[in-house]
Amino acid sequence: MLNIVSDFSVRTGELITVLSCFWGRAEPSPPEVDEIADSEVKINGVLLPYGITAKPVLAGCIHDISAKNMPLIIHVGEGRWLVVVRVMKNAVTVLGLDKKFQDVLIEDSFYNGKTIFHVTQNETLKEKISVKRMLFRLISENKSYYCRYFLASFLLALTALTIPVFSSVFYDKLIPSESVSSLFSICGIAVIMILLELFLRTSRDISQSLLSRADDVTLDISFMENVIRSNSHSHMVSTLYFLWGEFQRVKSIVFYGLIQKVAELPVFIIYVAIICMNLGFVGLVPVVMTIVGIIYSWYHNISMDKLGKEQQNKNQSRDSWFSEVLFSLDSVKNINSERLLTDWVVMSEDNSIISLKMKRMMSTYQYIMASMSGLNQLLIMMCSWFLVVQGSITTGSIISSVIIVGRMSSIMNSFSSLFMSVLTARRVTQDMGALFDSPKSNSPKLLTYIKPQNSILVKNLSWKYDDVGPDVLKKIDLEIPIGQKIAIVGECGAGKSTLLSLISGMKLPHSGAVIYDGVSSNHLSSDFFFKEISCIYPKDGFLSGTLEYNFLLKNSTNPPKVVHALKLLGCDFILNDPGGMKRHVSYMEEGFSSGQLQKLLLARSISGSANIFVWDEPTSSLDEKSESEFFSKLDTILEGKTLVMTTHRKHLLQFFDRVIYLKNGKITGDYLHAELFP
Repeated sequence: MLNIVSDFSVRTGELITVLSCFWGRAEPSPPEVDEIADSEVKINGVLLPYGITAKPVLAGCIHDISAKNMPLIIHVGEGRWLVVVRVMKNAVTVLGLDKKFQDVLIEDSFYNGKTIFHVTQNETLKEKISVKRMLFRLISENKSYYCRYFLASFLLALTALTIPVFSSVFYDKLIPSESVSSLFSICGIAVIMILLELFLRTSRDISQSLLSRADDVTLDISFMENVIRSNSHSHMVSTLYFLWGEFQRVKSIVFYGLIQKVAELPVFIIYVAIICMNLGFVGLVPVVMTIVGIIYSWYHNISMDKLGKEQQNKNQSRDSWFSEVLFSLDSVKNINSERLLTDWVVMSEDNSIISLKMKRMMSTYQYIMASMSGLNQLLIMMCSWFLVVQGSITTGSIISSVIIVGRMSSIMNSFSSLFMSVLTARRVTQDMGALFDSPKSNSPKLLTYIKPQNSILVKNLSWKYDDVGPDVLKKIDLEIPIGQKIAIVGECGAGKSTLLSLISGMKLPHSGAVIYDGVSSNHLSSDFFFKEISCIYPKDGFLSGTLEYNFLLKNSTNPPKVVHALKLLGCDFILNDPGGMKRHVSYMEEGFSSGQLQKLLLARSISGSANIFVWDEPTSSLDEKSESEFFSKLDTILEGKTLVMTTHRKHLLQFFDRVIYLKNGKITGDYLHAELFP
């Protein structure tokens, strides 16, 4: 008799192979998993490094999971799982390690008490903002709305056609003095058409704005997540600003315009068919003009792209220069301001020339498109006139066709402009995706979370600023037991700050690894670095807001603990301030001296929930008395916690368990406290 556990299930480590087979991905080497990963944290620790996310499913019977997207993984005990790709009554279809599908009979009570997860492939920002994916997602999730919208558009088109058809058939009878009732009939139809169009436009705008809101917010969040969590720090701020602005502009076109125009395509075809019925081959004129307009839009988009990239590069240099000047306003008075103004004038003139070229090209484009619309009507009228002279058609056919062509003109122009907007959207989304693309790596991408209990291991670690530059760190090997307090000293340029940034996850190793209890820093999520590690760097500061808000950003959520930390650091300027932690601070820390700022940064660091502290010269601006008072209490403040700190103050070394000497990117000395201070 077949056993569901032994015959159809797979081990936890084999899930990667089976799921990769289901999605048609290249099969990676499955991980070795000893413990039973039956919780969300544990199973995601296995799957996330391979770009797969597991979300729990609450299920008591078949009806609870039949509507869920596939695949599902069900824990059946003994550290084994069923990979379910279809749910039926009293049966499921599972995918096994042999890459074959098998129907398995089960009872409805089988799901009771089982741990069930829905698994999905992680999407990159490039995938999320793909124009094609956005369209497919909008259409698939809102099928009923678009069906109703298309039906309403179709009825509107039929109503609009009533007048020209009526005019074509009964043209000779439409003489107001002899057929007043016919005239009123046409006016009545026109009123109905106007009301129907007004209703359609209003309902469309309301419904579409509601339907696309969720996707709109999701894309904005995805962009910010990539800005915050990107491992590449080479992006210029101006580039991000430019792409973000462009994306916001084209996003509204994709969400609100594209689907609408797609729904109008059948209406356009109906119009062409009516003109062909009235005028024969002349009905192809609007089609040809539309195709010509789209081709010209494509050519115009290519030309605008070239100028746009040139403008982007110019803006990047100018915005970067402008930001640097703003950040150093206090020192501007002591430098050659005339030279600064000259540079600004040159950059502004270059940017103005490109902007003028783009405006001229856009004006030419708009003029040509408007001319093509008028030319379309002119060609149809001229061709129709010759057909009337030849006796091939009646005057009523001309009038009905001209009315239809008038309604087609707006659709033709919108097709061309929309095509150009889609091309722009595609380019912007590709640029944004490429901006956050990480370098290709054979190692899996990590997103897991642990609580280090044993040690931090730096193994054969090397790092350099660029591919052609020298190594800043050269094959560093270092083991830091959890709970130890280590000082790193050395000359300027020895690699101290770089080593700290690698330990804290601010940078990722080029070769070698930083390992927390057996897990590489490459495989640790941002949540780990936020919750477990507290950093202080020379460039640290506050964002605009209250002090309380800035402390919360570092997970300092315990008010009594915050007050205690402020007292330890002697922050009387805050404790005695009427505003206290509600005091507003500005970006670039205006309002505090450098020493006061360092006291606040230290207070924020020690009042959080972190267990590992990475400080880069955190007291360089403090007076010697305040500095010594703080470090004399260090064992009490950070009892049982780990500290790795750089310093140039030799008198502070007595407060550390261990001192590491760096020189030219290498460890030249490693001493315990007892060896230095016998």
